[in-house]
Amino acid sequence: MHAEQFTHTGAAELAAELGAASVEHLEQLSDGAPARLAAAGVVCNLLPGAALTLKLPWPDARKMLAAGCAVALGTDCNPGSSLSESLPLMMTLACTQMGLSAAEAWLGVTRHAARAVGRADAGVLAPGARGDLVIWDADDHRQVPQHFGVPLARTTIVRGVIAFRRDAGA
Repeated sequence: MHAEQFTHTGAAELAAELGAASVEHLEQLSDGAPARLAAAGVVCNLLPGAALTLKLPWPDARKMLAAGCAVALGTDCNPGSSLSESLPLMMTLACTQMGLSAAEAWLGVTRHAARAVGRADAGVLAPGARGDLVIWDADDHRQVPQHFGVPLARTTIVRGVIAFRRDAGA
């Protein structure tokens, strides 16, 4: 459900009441909504690119996490509000502007994002999972959100098959 982007409408509370899988945006969330969303198991999908481009207040990710919400991150890639496909950039914005740690941002683009779209077979590396992963040119998981604007993805594997490999000289 698209909820609370430009103004508080009560849509987030309605999403909790109806048992929605996820709510997106949440820039204008009421004080009581995070606890209701967490209790209902609704994933809070934050879209930092839209908040940046539209100059909206940053969603309070720390408040959502404190209430027990699963916080996912997405790009909201569209020409009207967030023309970016870069999940690492969204991780950077979530860490620098919304208070997520690097580990929380990683959960946001993997396990919690998969849960938001009902994909139990995605977002984890485990027996029976899809076998999707990215190999990064990074020594530490924190480097990807810290070193923004640089293409750190070296190899992308989809369903166990190499789908992309950056030339070592690039």
